[in-house]
Amino acid sequence: MMMMAGHSKWAKIKRAKGSNDAKRAILFTKLAVELSEASRQALGDVTDIRLAAAISKAKACNVPKDNIEAALKRGVEGKGGANMEAVTYEGIGPGSTAIIVETLTDNRRRTAPNIRHAFSKHGGALGTSGSVAWMFLRKGVVEVEGGREGGREGGREGEALWEDALEVGAEDVEEDAGEDGEEGGMVARVVCEPSALAEVSKGLEKRGWRPSLVQFSFLPTTTVEVEVEGEEKGGGEGGAKVGQQLIGLLGALEDDPDVQNVFHNATFV
Repeated sequence: MMMMAGHSKWAKIKRAKGSNDAKRAILFTKLAVELSEASRQALGDVTDIRLAAAISKAKACNVPKDNIEAALKRGVEGKGGANMEAVTYEGIGPGSTAIIVETLTDNRRRTAPNIRHAFSKHGGALGTSGSVAWMFLRKGVVEVEGGREGGREGGREGEALWEDALEVGAEDVEEDAGEDGEEGGMVARVVCEPSALAEVSKGLEKRGWRPSLVQFSFLPTTTVEVEVEGEEKGGGEGGAKVGQQLIGLLGALEDDPDVQNVFHNATFV
């Protein structure tokens, strides 16, 4: 199975470009909307898998506990504003990359033009429903950081996680080295069917693993290599220029207040 392509490098790029307070405020606002809507639909039941995933995502993004609780309360009390609608958009990005954009909106007539403009401005094109979805699989993903609590694997954390993940119903595990490739900082993504996400996450927790993020995801079945280094040298349409266009497009989409998630099949090199 193809996993979350270019995850490590793209994660570093996002951190570098999204560390300022303004972007943080936008992110917190979007997460609060997602929490309120999930809480409204689940009637505040935190065992509901969608709500549990939204809470996990908020915690992973360091949203304060008080903010999370306030958003959940607004959802239960029906004070989260207008009913929101989940709308998914698909498009082609620079370098013939495939992109899926999940939004939560109270006004399609505002959201659709904004998404189309972002694609057009950064060298892409918004497509129709189904135009790129066939290149992805809908999966549940549990991200795990570090070793097992109380574990004594002696550098074999990856093997231990594989064994536990399969026992609780997962399909696959992708492991990264720590930041900049150093040992001892394992980050892994456990993949499962969407319907098994809650069971897999809870099963890993019972076995001593610490899920840092639990979410529904689109994983690409094929990937496209996109160069991002060497932009100071210019680069043609097949080089770093395309990579910078794609980074600009992904950043513009993620900055949109209505966008909740952006998935792509680019591998950044």
